[in-house]
Formats: sequence, structure tokens, C-alpha cells
Amino acid sequence: MGVPLAAFAIATPFIVNGLASAINSQGSKSSVPASATSNTAAPTTVLAIVPATVPTTVPTASTTIVIPGVEPTADARTVALGAEIVSEVTPTSAAAPVTTGGATPTTVKPGSHSHGGVITEVALTRAERKGLAAQLSVARQTALEYPTVADAEAAGYTKVTGYVPLIGAHYIKWSLMDGNFNVAEPEMLLYDGTDPTSSIVGLSYYMFSDTEPSPFIGPNDHWHQHIGLCLKSGVVVGGESTTQEECSRRGGVKAAASNGWMVHAWVVPGWESPQGVFSPEHPGLTADLATT
Repeated sequence: MGVPLAAFAIATPFIVNGLASAINSQGSKSSVPASATSNTAAPTTVLAIVPATVPTTVPTASTTIVIPGVEPTADARTVALGAEIVSEVTPTSAAAPVTTGGATPTTVKPGSHSHGGVITEVALTRAERKGLAAQLSVARQTALEYPTVADAEAAGYTKVTGYVPLIGAHYIKWSLMDGNFNVAEPEMLLYDGTDPTSSIVGLSYYMFSDTEPSPFIGPNDHWHQHIGLCLKSGVVVGGESTTQEECSRRGGVKAAASNGWMVHAWVVPGWESPQGVFSPEHPGLTADLATT
């Protein structure tokens, strides 16, 4: 599952310049949207995305979370999006992540990302709740059309991340990355593993916008993005809070701002998130889930 070093070297400028430009360079449309085995060494937690055959290590006394990489044949935009998605995980909440491929970890200081936790829901009017219920019903039915990874792949979705605790495995359909929102056409499907029989657990929508979008009815679909990640040869070696000086010391560069936004929708029966339907993470997606 390793990625050749050359692929990461090629991918870096795409990531640094933003996922949107990488996708546009692949020929996609651009339009205005319509509507992660841990080794406990210290009480510190770190996060990384690591290709199995191209390890890069930044020495740090810490608990290391090794995130599965992408396929050897992955193109630049897939590597870029994979790095962005993996950076969603809140290191302090990923208590017992898995290690894949025997990779040597790349470490990142704690507190690199901050998209976990519970966001208080804003009360909706009866009309808003009825409208949102209709949207979520469509999302749920759409998810059930792709019950397994095999179904997703047959429909044109391809793996962009392996199984990552708290957010699952992501499969994307690049033709849907056009800047438009359609609740019946999720850009990504989320699974509890990467085997052909792994089950769907949720959806993820991705939009391009200069401001945070809110296409679901009501104000509770909190979309998030990742600006200023520290990247070295396509590997996340520092979070958004990493300073330019620290990033440079690690041999990386700070990624430029991106207008890409994403949100999860935990609409699959049995996989409702206790943190809310649009929560960035799902505590049920534990480190050992993919092996049970």
C-alpha cells in the first residue's frame, strides 16, 4: 500500500496550491456551490499519514498514530485529498489507532488538528426540521444503495484513504467533485474497513466555496476545512497551528489556503453518531473495528 517517493514529490505542489486547483488541472469543472498499533512512550499524541514503503520520521517522544496511506497507483489529487481527510482526526481522541503495513511513523506535535468534539445543536423550527428530515431521508436511501465497498467500487468510487479510527475509510467519486451540492450524490462514501464486504457507515460531502457552505436546511451542518497544514513530500508533518518556522525546521512547507469544505453525514441505520448527524468524528469507529 506504499506510495513511491516520486508520487509524493509530484503531489506536493498540488496540495500546497489547494485541492481545488489540483482537481481543475485534472479537467474537472469549477463552479459556485448551489445550495487514523500505538506505542505509548509519553502522554503526548501525534498524527501522521505514512506510505508503507516511504517512511519519514520526525523524532519526538510521544504516542504515535500511524495513518494508512493511499494506493501505489494514486494520482496527485488523490494523495492531496487523502492528506486533507486524514488531518480531520483529533489526535487526543484517537486513543488506540491501528498500524498498517508495518510503516515507520512520521510524527507530528499534539494538537495539530481540532475538528473533533460535540457541537451544540441549534434549535430548528418545525418547518426547518421537516425540510432537514426530507434531505436526510434522501441521504439515508442513497447510502443504502452502496452497502459494501464492492458496491461503491462498482459504481465508480475509488479509495482515497484506508480505515482511519473515528472517520472510517473514504471512497470518492471524482466526477462528483464539481462544486455543486446534491444530497443524492455524495462525493464520498465512508466504510468500516476496506475489504470488499466492509459496510457503509456514512457519507461525506465536499464543496468549493470562499465561505462556509450550509446546503442542509438549518444551521447545524458545520462544514470544516484544513488550511495551513505543514507538508513534506506529500506527508502531513505539522498541523494548522504549526508555525512557518517550525514547519521549515521539519523540512516542510505550509499549505496555502483552500476553498474546499467537507462535512460528514452519519445517516446509516445503526451508525447514528451520538455527537450529532453532522459530527466530524464518530466514536463508534474504533481502532480495532476493522479487524473484528
